Amino acid sequence: MAICRGLWCCVAITPCIVFAVCLVVTVPATASARVVHIVTGNNYPPFVDNKLAGGGWVTELVVSSLEDAGYEIGSLHWWPWKRGLEETRAGKTDGTFPWGYTAERATDLLYSEPLFYNTAHAWVRRDSVLSVDVLEGRRFCLPLGYVEHGRSLEIVRRAPNARISVPDMGQCFRMLAAHRVDFVISTPNDAAAGIANQELDATAFEPLEPPMHRIGYHFVVAHSRPNAADIISAVNAGIERTSQACQGSAGTSRATVSSCFARSSADRSPAAAPQLGSEGDRSE
Repeated sequence: MAICRGLWCCVAITPCIVFAVCLVVTVPATASARVVHIVTGNNYPPFVDNKLAGGGWVTELVVSSLEDAGYEIGSLHWWPWKRGLEETRAGKTDGTFPWGYTAERATDLLYSEPLFYNTAHAWVRRDSVLSVDVLEGRRFCLPLGYVEHGRSLEIVRRAPNARISVPDMGQCFRMLAAHRVDFVISTPNDAAAGIANQELDATAFEPLEPPMHRIGYHFVVAHSRPNAADIISAVNAGIERTSQACQGSAGTSRATVSSCFARSSADRSPAAAPQLGSEGDRSE
């Protein structure tokens, strides 16, 4: 597997001296019906992150689902989130993950069953007097590429200028700390990673209850891609197998199976995550 960063792939000439021959490439069209080239983003632990074993438990779930169906993973690229989605919508990859559903995206993409669910809250400074009942008309931060859902979508529809967008979640929390926005919409894992990346004091922020929204995240592939329906079926079969295994071992319902997926991943001894390079921000 080539070592890739964005659209650049390099092949080492010697093991000891750092020389490289680099070629600009794109993910190739599937040469064989059973070889797939897939894309994900980075820095979204514990779901996908190339610093984690197996690339995160959702990466493991997708890879194992495809391999169990007889597919060979020709390449797994860690690309900026937005680029990965755009390339996939254009039919240039065999799929990307994990992405939330929107009707607009569904015009180009086939969606798997949810790989997992996640819940987003409005995060405020701990000294804030805001509650979820008085967020209308307030300025909030949601990174570029993230899509509004639920309550945040309602707020933007009523006040289109309420949303401020920056490249990543860490910058959103820095703006919140500087009183430049009133709240940030984030899932717990995104918030923790963003706060840590900016070296902010985690105790200075808190999430408001109830959550702003809860959505599922999916594997997606373009309608135009050869074998798109079969690829989605393979991923769905893997999700169902893992779901049934979790239900059988722990009595877990389908709605709460995410934690069991994670536990199943942790119980295995996966190889180290492929270090293929990364760049970009997390997008829903």
